[in-house]
Amino acid sequence: MAEEDHQVIGRSRGKKSYGTHLNSLRQACPLVRQAERLRQSILKRAFEGRLVPQDPNDEPAEKLLERIKAEKANREGNKKKRKTK
Repeated sequence: MAEEDHQVIGRSRGKKSYGTHLNSLRQACPLVRQAERLRQSILKRAFEGRLVPQDPNDEPAEKLLERIKAEKANREGNKKKRKTK
């Protein structure tokens, strides 16, 4: 086989490789879109409280936030007292 023939074969293999890669990307795109839709669906359900069963004994979010704010204010008040001593 002549050198030129080897070059042509090498180029055609490169094109096949590129074409194969391109086909793989085309097949993957719908899967990527499907994964993104699934991710959005999971996040939506999580924020709606429908991802896991809800415990009726859990304190309401409003009370939890109030308690967290009070604890934070208490900690900040204690820090100020320590600095003045």
